[in-house]
Amino acid sequence: MKNILRNTNNGTLLSEGWLALIMLFLFSGIIGHDPWKQDETYSFGIIYHFYTAHSWLIPMNVNIPFMEKPPLYYWSAVLMCKLLGGILSLPDAARMTSFVYMLATAWFAWKISQVLFQHDALRKEKGWMVMTLLLGSIGLVRHAHDMFTDVALLTGTAVAVYGMALLICLPDTWKQAGLWFGLGIGMAFMSKGLMMPVTLCASGIILWCALPVLHTRRTAWAVLISLCAAAPFLFIWPALLYQDSPLLFMQWFWDNNIGRFLGFSVHHLGAPNERYYFLIAVLWFAFPVFPLACITIFRDSRAWRKPEFALPFAIVMTGFALLLASASARALYLLPLLLPLSLLAVQALTRLPPRFLAGWNRAIRILFTALVIAIWLTWWGLLHPVVINMYPVLPHYIGKWLPLDFMPSGSQGWALMLAIALTAV
Repeated sequence: MKNILRNTNNGTLLSEGWLALIMLFLFSGIIGHDPWKQDETYSFGIIYHFYTAHSWLIPMNVNIPFMEKPPLYYWSAVLMCKLLGGILSLPDAARMTSFVYMLATAWFAWKISQVLFQHDALRKEKGWMVMTLLLGSIGLVRHAHDMFTDVALLTGTAVAVYGMALLICLPDTWKQAGLWFGLGIGMAFMSKGLMMPVTLCASGIILWCALPVLHTRRTAWAVLISLCAAAPFLFIWPALLYQDSPLLFMQWFWDNNIGRFLGFSVHHLGAPNERYYFLIAVLWFAFPVFPLACITIFRDSRAWRKPEFALPFAIVMTGFALLLASASARALYLLPLLLPLSLLAVQALTRLPPRFLAGWNRAIRILFTALVIAIWLTWWGLLHPVVINMYPVLPHYIGKWLPLDFMPSGSQGWALMLAIALTAV
């Protein structure tokens, strides 16, 4: 594997190729379609309310308060609508928010890898691999292009983890470490509430207990700086919300945060946590980073004091413990854990035999070539329903995922040409 990674005569060309591929992946699917069902529909309803009503405090959907999540993503989308609304449709302009957040996530994933693997000869190569392992995880392939708050939550997690990596690996940068950690905690809190900030803070306490390098005054000063950086996110909007409506504040804080975890509000909010749900969901949602991360954990468990192992391992185990204990569950709750899983996974990827990697490469090429052909055939069948109806089994399975009686308005000429170009690339 090391020989394969080093066998390049032009590192700049390699970097530009990776960057172009990542940009292409993140932009594909962002524009040119109406809001997708479920999360995007209510998200755009809230964004549209903020955009038209010029009210920035209470998330409203169809004039009904929607207190499930804080409004950081919605505010960002409103700004994007004001910036791009004259060029793109409002749903497309709002969805560009996810593109920006995902770019930031990929960038911080790179920066984290460069800090954790600073003494590794393959530091840059591992940086690109961390980014692509993260973006290539099944759960992120879909949700990276969704217009909803979990995308901002992932970005906030990446920012906070970067601050933690700086403090552990480069203690002299404790000021920057505290600032980034506090900003990340604040972003995560204002994106989706308490769950991920609690996970990150609990992980920080575990790391402080485990790593002697953190037993210094610099750590205390970094914590103080992080509290100052996070304070505006943690207190301003909740305080204004409580001042405006204590009832809505309790609906957000007590029912949608505490109640979803302890279970007393799940019966009317939905998404109950079935036994072993996350243990099953992680197998497909976090593929391929989960099995690779498991290899690293089993092989390097004795080296648990190494920062590149200890940091992501603490976050993954703490996050998993809280998710398993939670009374509410959806597969996308695993989304912020994909970053630390990717940091663990890359350490196993560089140790796999070249023959296995070559065989995996061929298998993936065959699988996704077949998938691309199937997608184009499905599109053709939607345009010509008689084709699908010739095979009765197809409407049964395709209808579970696609509304067979719906086609987007217009000729879709530009979308078609762009899709052909992307397929060729």
